[in-house]
Amino acid sequence: GRRLGNRVEISFGHHRVRAGELEGLTTIPVIVRDLTDSQMLQFMGRENLEDYNADFLVMLETWEAAVEYFGARGRRFGPQVVARTLGWTFRSTDETQVDKMNHTALACSGASSLINDGHLDRNDLKDLPVRAVRNLVSETRQSIQRVQSRVENDQTGFLRPDYTERATEAVVEAAVRTADDLREGNIGHGQIRSSIRTTIPSDIR
Repeated sequence: GRRLGNRVEISFGHHRVRAGELEGLTTIPVIVRDLTDSQMLQFMGRENLEDYNADFLVMLETWEAAVEYFGARGRRFGPQVVARTLGWTFRSTDETQVDKMNHTALACSGASSLINDGHLDRNDLKDLPVRAVRNLVSETRQSIQRVQSRVENDQTGFLRPDYTERATEAVVEAAVRTADDLREGNIGHGQIRSSIRTTIPSDIR
Protein backbone atom coordinates (compact mmCIF):
# COMPACT_ATOMS: atom_id res chain seq x y z
CA GLY A 1 0.00 0.00 0.00
CA ARG A 2 0.91 3.67 0.30
CA ARG A 3 0.61 6.29 3.02
CA LEU A 4 -2.40 8.58 2.74
CA GLY A 5 -2.34 11.04 5.63
CA ASN A 6 -2.37 8.97 8.81
CA ARG A 7 -3.79 5.93 6.99
CA VAL A 8 -2.49 3.32 4.55
CA GLU A 9 -4.31 2.89 1.24
CA ILE A 10 -4.19 -0.71 0.04
CA SER A 11 -3.30 -1.58 -3.54
CA PHE A 12 -2.85 -5.33 -3.04
CA GLY A 13 -4.42 -7.62 -0.45
CA HIS A 14 -7.90 -6.20 0.17
CA HIS A 15 -9.30 -9.67 0.84
CA ARG A 16 -6.43 -10.56 3.17
CA VAL A 17 -7.00 -7.38 5.17
CA ARG A 18 -10.71 -8.19 5.39
CA ALA A 19 -9.91 -11.73 6.52
CA GLY A 20 -7.68 -10.34 9.27
CA GLU A 21 -10.45 -8.02 10.45
CA LEU A 22 -12.90 -10.93 10.58
CA GLU A 23 -10.42 -12.87 12.71
CA GLY A 24 -10.25 -9.97 15.14
CA LEU A 25 -6.72 -8.81 14.31
CA THR A 26 -6.03 -5.21 15.39
CA THR A 27 -2.82 -4.87 13.38
CA ILE A 28 -1.93 -6.24 9.96
CA PRO A 29 1.56 -6.08 8.42
CA VAL A 30 1.65 -4.07 5.20
CA ILE A 31 4.49 -3.30 2.81
CA VAL A 32 4.32 0.48 2.29
CA ARG A 33 5.71 2.03 -0.87
CA ASP A 34 5.66 5.49 -2.43
CA LEU A 35 3.10 4.75 -5.15
CA THR A 36 1.58 7.21 -7.59
CA ASP A 37 -2.13 7.13 -8.46
CA SER A 38 -1.27 5.55 -11.79
CA GLN A 39 0.78 2.83 -10.10
CA MET A 40 -2.07 2.13 -7.68
CA LEU A 41 -4.39 1.55 -10.64
CA GLN A 42 -1.85 -0.68 -12.35
CA PHE A 43 -1.49 -2.82 -9.23
CA MET A 44 -5.26 -3.07 -8.81
CA GLY A 45 -5.70 -4.02 -12.45
CA ARG A 46 -3.05 -6.72 -12.28
CA GLU A 47 -4.22 -8.19 -8.99
CA ASN A 48 -7.87 -8.34 -10.01
CA LEU A 49 -7.06 -9.77 -13.43
CA GLU A 50 -4.97 -12.53 -11.86
CA ASP A 51 -7.14 -13.40 -8.87
CA TYR A 52 -10.75 -12.45 -9.53
CA ASN A 53 -11.22 -12.81 -13.28
CA ALA A 54 -14.30 -15.00 -12.79
CA ASP A 55 -16.18 -12.19 -11.01
CA PHE A 56 -17.05 -9.55 -13.57
CA LEU A 57 -18.31 -6.87 -11.17
CA VAL A 58 -14.91 -6.79 -9.43
CA MET A 59 -13.32 -6.11 -12.78
CA LEU A 60 -15.90 -3.43 -13.58
CA GLU A 61 -15.16 -1.64 -10.30
CA THR A 62 -11.48 -1.55 -11.21
CA TRP A 63 -12.32 -0.16 -14.67
CA GLU A 64 -14.56 2.52 -13.17
CA ALA A 65 -11.84 3.52 -10.70
CA ALA A 66 -9.45 4.10 -13.61
CA VAL A 67 -12.07 6.10 -15.53
CA GLU A 68 -12.68 8.24 -12.44
CA TYR A 69 -8.93 8.73 -12.03
CA PHE A 70 -8.51 10.13 -15.54
CA GLY A 71 -11.72 12.16 -15.39
CA ALA A 72 -10.81 13.81 -12.09
CA ARG A 73 -7.57 15.05 -13.62
CA GLY A 74 -9.22 16.45 -16.73
CA ARG A 75 -7.17 14.21 -18.95
CA ARG A 76 -8.39 13.13 -22.37
CA PHE A 77 -8.74 9.39 -22.51
CA GLY A 78 -10.54 6.59 -24.26
CA PRO A 79 -11.07 2.90 -23.48
CA GLN A 80 -7.67 2.04 -24.96
CA VAL A 81 -5.88 4.34 -22.52
CA VAL A 82 -7.79 2.91 -19.55
CA ALA A 83 -7.05 -0.65 -20.66
CA ARG A 84 -3.36 0.08 -21.14
CA THR A 85 -3.09 1.68 -17.69
CA LEU A 86 -4.66 -1.38 -16.06
CA GLY A 87 -2.48 -3.76 -18.04
CA TRP A 88 -5.49 -5.20 -19.84
CA THR A 89 -4.03 -5.13 -23.34
CA PHE A 90 -2.01 -7.46 -25.53
CA ARG A 91 0.27 -6.87 -28.49
CA SER A 92 -1.30 -7.87 -31.79
CA THR A 93 0.55 -10.43 -33.89
CA ASP A 94 -0.16 -8.78 -37.23
CA GLU A 95 2.08 -6.29 -39.00
CA THR A 96 0.66 -3.34 -37.01
CA GLN A 97 2.03 -4.62 -33.68
CA VAL A 98 -0.41 -2.38 -31.78
CA ASP A 99 -1.82 -2.86 -28.31
CA LYS A 100 -5.33 -4.30 -28.32
CA MET A 101 -7.81 -4.47 -25.45
CA ASN A 102 -8.20 -7.95 -23.98
CA HIS A 103 -11.55 -9.61 -23.30
CA THR A 104 -11.77 -8.13 -19.79
CA ALA A 105 -11.24 -4.58 -21.07
CA LEU A 106 -13.77 -5.08 -23.89
CA ALA A 107 -16.33 -6.45 -21.44
CA CYS A 108 -15.83 -3.58 -18.97
CA SER A 109 -15.82 -0.89 -21.64
CA GLY A 110 -18.99 -2.23 -23.27
CA ALA A 111 -20.80 -2.77 -19.97
CA SER A 112 -19.83 0.65 -18.67
CA SER A 113 -21.19 2.27 -21.84
CA LEU A 114 -24.53 0.44 -21.60
CA ILE A 115 -24.86 1.21 -17.88
CA ASN A 116 -24.04 4.91 -18.35
CA ASP A 117 -26.60 5.12 -21.17
CA GLY A 118 -29.23 3.69 -18.84
CA HIS A 119 -29.74 0.47 -20.80
CA LEU A 120 -28.40 -2.01 -18.23
CA ASP A 121 -28.06 -2.14 -14.48
CA ARG A 122 -25.02 -3.53 -12.67
CA ASN A 123 -27.20 -6.26 -11.17
CA ASP A 124 -28.04 -7.44 -14.68
CA LEU A 125 -24.42 -8.58 -14.95
CA LYS A 126 -24.05 -10.01 -11.46
CA ASP A 127 -22.50 -13.49 -11.13
CA LEU A 128 -21.56 -13.64 -14.82
CA PRO A 129 -18.02 -14.47 -15.95
CA VAL A 130 -16.05 -11.99 -18.03
CA ARG A 131 -16.37 -13.96 -21.26
CA ALA A 132 -20.17 -14.08 -21.02
CA VAL A 133 -20.42 -10.35 -20.32
CA ARG A 134 -18.09 -9.54 -23.19
CA ASN A 135 -20.30 -11.45 -25.65
CA LEU A 136 -23.53 -10.15 -24.09
CA VAL A 137 -22.64 -6.46 -24.21
CA SER A 138 -21.09 -6.78 -27.67
CA GLU A 139 -24.27 -8.26 -29.16
CA THR A 140 -26.47 -5.80 -27.24
CA ARG A 141 -24.54 -2.79 -28.52
CA GLN A 142 -24.54 -4.12 -32.08
CA SER A 143 -28.31 -4.69 -31.93
CA ILE A 144 -28.90 -1.14 -30.69
CA GLN A 145 -26.66 0.19 -33.45
CA ARG A 146 -28.70 -1.75 -36.02
CA VAL A 147 -31.83 -0.10 -34.68
CA GLN A 148 -30.29 3.34 -35.07
CA SER A 149 -28.98 2.52 -38.54
CA ARG A 150 -32.41 1.31 -39.66
CA VAL A 151 -33.96 4.61 -38.61
CA GLU A 152 -31.23 6.67 -40.28
CA ASN A 153 -31.54 4.73 -43.55
CA ASP A 154 -35.32 4.49 -43.61
CA GLN A 155 -36.57 5.74 -46.96
CA THR A 156 -40.11 4.43 -46.68
CA GLY A 157 -41.49 6.50 -43.83
CA PHE A 158 -43.26 3.40 -42.53
CA LEU A 159 -41.44 3.33 -39.20
CA ARG A 160 -43.49 4.61 -36.29
CA PRO A 161 -42.20 7.75 -34.52
CA ASP A 162 -41.52 5.73 -31.37
CA TYR A 163 -39.70 2.95 -33.24
CA THR A 164 -36.24 3.77 -31.85
CA GLU A 165 -37.47 3.77 -28.26
CA ARG A 166 -39.54 0.59 -28.63
CA ALA A 167 -36.82 -1.26 -30.50
CA THR A 168 -34.09 -0.27 -28.05
CA GLU A 169 -36.24 -1.36 -25.11
CA ALA A 170 -36.86 -4.71 -26.83
CA VAL A 171 -33.12 -5.24 -27.33
CA VAL A 172 -32.38 -4.44 -23.69
CA GLU A 173 -35.16 -6.73 -22.45
CA ALA A 174 -33.76 -9.52 -24.63
CA ALA A 175 -30.27 -8.91 -23.21
CA VAL A 176 -31.54 -9.04 -19.61
CA ARG A 177 -33.42 -12.28 -20.28
CA THR A 178 -30.32 -13.73 -21.88
CA ALA A 179 -28.25 -12.77 -18.82
CA ASP A 180 -30.78 -14.52 -16.59
CA ASP A 181 -30.62 -17.63 -18.77
CA LEU A 182 -26.82 -17.60 -18.57
CA ARG A 183 -26.91 -17.39 -14.77
CA GLU A 184 -29.39 -20.24 -14.56
CA GLY A 185 -27.39 -22.39 -16.95
CA ASN A 186 -30.17 -22.56 -19.54
CA ILE A 187 -27.86 -21.42 -22.35
CA GLY A 188 -24.12 -21.41 -23.02
CA HIS A 189 -21.79 -18.64 -24.17
CA GLY A 190 -22.16 -19.69 -27.79
CA GLN A 191 -25.92 -19.11 -27.68
CA ILE A 192 -25.85 -15.49 -26.53
CA ARG A 193 -26.15 -13.97 -29.99
CA SER A 194 -29.06 -16.12 -31.11
CA SER A 195 -30.77 -15.71 -27.74
CA ILE A 196 -30.80 -11.93 -27.99
CA ARG A 197 -31.78 -11.84 -31.65
CA THR A 198 -34.55 -14.42 -31.49
CA THR A 199 -36.23 -12.84 -28.46
CA ILE A 200 -36.53 -9.45 -30.17
CA PRO A 201 -39.97 -9.10 -31.79
CA SER A 202 -39.89 -9.72 -35.53
CA ASP A 203 -41.30 -6.29 -36.42
CA ILE A 204 -38.30 -4.75 -34.66
CA ARG A 205 -35.51 -7.09 -35.82
